[in-house]
Amino acid sequence: MIERKSREEGALSAGLLAEKMVLALGRVLRSDPLTDEDKRVLASARDLFETMTSRDVLVFGPRASRMLDDGSYFDALEVVEVQANGDELEERLNRYAELLKKLADGHDPTNAEQDDVRSLRELFTEVGETTLARANEASRAPEDATWRPTKQATSLF
Repeated sequence: MIERKSREEGALSAGLLAEKMVLALGRVLRSDPLTDEDKRVLASARDLFETMTSRDVLVFGPRASRMLDDGSYFDALEVVEVQANGDELEERLNRYAELLKKLADGHDPTNAEQDDVRSLRELFTEVGETTLARANEASRAPEDATWRPTKQATSLF
């Protein structure tokens, strides 16, 4: 039961981050003023990208202070890897982190940075879709699993 609750909380946190990021980045693209909450969310996403490039061992704090559980964190990283499509992953993560810092500090993106803002919005849309699927799966009883191998594996226990 604890495992299920943990997965549900992680999916909820990642989904909320994704939703808030899509909305905040939409305001950036429309040149609407950002709220204080938008700036906090942009800073949280920046922290996420900086964590992804860190060479340090990741030690997450209590569940309540985490935006992503382990699975959601790796889902987000996978979306960035796919989006990088041959580019240097670490370079892209650093570029996103720098852009998010500028946006959180209230700077408008340059014309050249607009494409990265759109890419970030698409990235967080994908993270939101992935975490919604994760939450959907976590909410089901093992015998109702939609993915056949999961259903088979859980029926063995």
